[in-house]
Amino acid sequence: DAATLRSELEQLPPSLKRPLLARLDKIVKRVKAALEIEDPLLRASNMTILLSSIEWIKLLYNYYSGGDLSPYVTSLVLSINEGWSVYNSIVSAFYLASAEESLELARQLWERSPEASLYLLAQASIHRLVADYWSIDEAGIDVDSLERLAMDVVTEAGHTWSYASIIVSETRLATMTMDAASIAYQLAKAYLSSEDYLPALMHGLRALSLAEKAIDELTIMQAGKEKGKRLLDYIKGLALYYTSSVPSQASTLPILLIGEGEASSDVSTSLLDYRYALNIARVLQESSLEARLKNFKYIEFSSLTTAIIVLILILVVRVILDLYEKARPARKS
Repeated sequence: DAATLRSELEQLPPSLKRPLLARLDKIVKRVKAALEIEDPLLRASNMTILLSSIEWIKLLYNYYSGGDLSPYVTSLVLSINEGWSVYNSIVSAFYLASAEESLELARQLWERSPEASLYLLAQASIHRLVADYWSIDEAGIDVDSLERLAMDVVTEAGHTWSYASIIVSETRLATMTMDAASIAYQLAKAYLSSEDYLPALMHGLRALSLAEKAIDELTIMQAGKEKGKRLLDYIKGLALYYTSSVPSQASTLPILLIGEGEASSDVSTSLLDYRYALNIARVLQESSLEARLKNFKYIEFSSLTTAIIVLILILVVRVILDLYEKARPARKS
C-alpha cells in the first residue's frame, strides 16, 4: 500500500526520495479522484494507469536500492506465456499483448534510459494483472475465422508498418511509436509462424494501429493542429461507426478504448486509443458476420435435411400403404 511504499522511500538519499515522494503524493490524490468516476470502464482505465505509476515507483525504489530485478522479469515472462495458454477473451488478449510488447520495449530501452525502461516494465506487470481481471469477459473471436483474420491482419500490419517506416526515415524523425510498432509486428509474425492465432491477431492489430498512429503524427506535424483536430474527430467517428455494428456482448474493448481517448487531453494518446478501437471493432464486426453466416448455413442445412427426411418418410408410408392395399383379398360382390 501507499503507506508502506512511503516508508520504504524514506530510506533513500534525499536527492532520490524527494522526487519519488512527490510523485507518490500526486498519484494517491489521483487515485482518490479516480475512485469517484461513475463510469466503470473509465474508472478501470484510470486505475490501470495509476497502478502502473505506483508500480513504477516501487521498481525505481528497488533499482536505486541496488535490488536485483531479474526474478521480477523472469516471473513476468512466465506469467504472460501462461496467460496466452489460458485466456480467450479479446480484452484479456489486448492487455496480454500490451504487456508482452512493453516488456520487450523495456529491454531495448534499458541501456539508454533505465527510468523509462522501468516504467514500461511496471506497465507490463499491471497490464498482465488487468488481463486476469478481464478474463471474466467471455467475448472472443469466432474460432473458425481466427486463423484467416490473423493472417489478414498481420499482412495488413506488415504493409502499413513498411510504409510508415519509409515515411519516418525520410523525415529523419525516430519515434517511440515506430519502435513499439516494430516490436508488435515482429511478435505478430512470430506467433503466426507458430500457428498461435490469437496472439498473432492481437499483436497484428496493435502493430497496425501503432504504424497508423505514426503516420497520423507526421500528418498533424505537417498540417497543423486544426487539421489534426479534424483528423482525430474523423478517426473517432470511424471507431464509433464500426463499434456500433459489433454485438453488444463483444463491444467492451472498443468502447473502453474510445472512452480512454475521449478522457485524454493528449492528442497522441487519443489518436492511438481511437486507432486501436477502430481496428479491433473492424475485426470483431467481421468475425461476428462470419459467425452469423455460418449459423445461418447450419440452420438452412438442418431445415433442408429435415425436409428431406420427412419427404422420405411420407414416400415410405405411401409405399407401405400401397403394398397393404394390394395384399388385401378382393371383396366379393
